[in-house]
Amino acid sequence: MNEFKNYLTQDDFLFIDDFIEKFDKSNFGFCFLPERAKSIGLPHKYDLPYIGISDEEPINDSLFDGYLGAYFRGNIDLINKEGRIVLYRKNIKKLAINFAETENKDLELSYNLIFRIVLAHELSHWMFHYCAINCDEEKCKTIDGINRLYANISSDLHEYIAQKMTREIFKIHPLFELSFNWLLKNQKEPYSVDIEEGIEK
Repeated sequence: MNEFKNYLTQDDFLFIDDFIEKFDKSNFGFCFLPERAKSIGLPHKYDLPYIGISDEEPINDSLFDGYLGAYFRGNIDLINKEGRIVLYRKNIKKLAINFAETENKDLELSYNLIFRIVLAHELSHWMFHYCAINCDEEKCKTIDGINRLYANISSDLHEYIAQKMTREIFKIHPLFELSFNWLLKNQKEPYSVDIEEGIEK
């Protein structure tokens, strides 16, 4: 079997741009503002967080955060607002093999679908971290203050919002929706929950 890439391709960056732009146009009422994340002189459209692809194979009872990928906000006092994203290529590959067999899909296509779903989920964490915060206190206006607010939000709420963002965007494409729903088959809350309320609530 071919080994899959351990770096982001130009197509991946185009996918990221498209994901962010679709979300921006979607009227979800969320306060992520892409204009605040525009790149200056970089080869891609947004000033993205570090996105790495790792050969680690972490064990986790959740398919999303910590097993297929992770968003690290880091130490409250040291992290920059953007955090960092790591995608676990070998674990994604394992799921892709299973998905390809059960859904009778091409393996490379299966890998790319799951890879991008995980990438979108982790990007959603970054977008939530990067969003404008409705807070009148002076401490909310600094990077340190934003990091402290982000750190104090429950992990369940973080995951619900990331899943909601990913689910809503991928409804536009049947193959992504099929893959996303397949990943959710044996997942527990908050990953499996799809509440009708908008993200802003």
